Amino acid sequence: MRIGTVYKRPSKNAKRFFDGVDTEKADFSFFCGSCQRPIEVDLWDFLSRASDWEEKLSPEVVQTIKREIEFPTVLEFTKSHEGGQPYLAINACPHCSHNHLVYIGFYEFQPARYVGTLQGVYEVIT
Repeated sequence: MRIGTVYKRPSKNAKRFFDGVDTEKADFSFFCGSCQRPIEVDLWDFLSRASDWEEKLSPEVVQTIKREIEFPTVLEFTKSHEGGQPYLAINACPHCSHNHLVYIGFYEFQPARYVGTLQGVYEVIT
């Protein structure tokens, strides 16, 4: 697996799509890099698929992703660009099947208040 076109770059100041105060709206969206149609993603499903991304992928792929995305690190820990935990998973477009590597930052902002930020969307080349 390689990363191709970058559709959305990470930013320390990216706008949050989820704030734990509003648990009803637990989804996010981005546009397909191929057909340009919107892709809706359920946050809870994404987190369950993406939480152990470093264990699911080969060490070579993990190193490629870390090098391409340039995650901040604190000691030996990988952080997301806004300071939370990085979650990564592959999402296929339901319209054209184009694969995207999606990266969100998610963390506990205050006690029992979690926030999520869409940090990156990348083309997946297999």
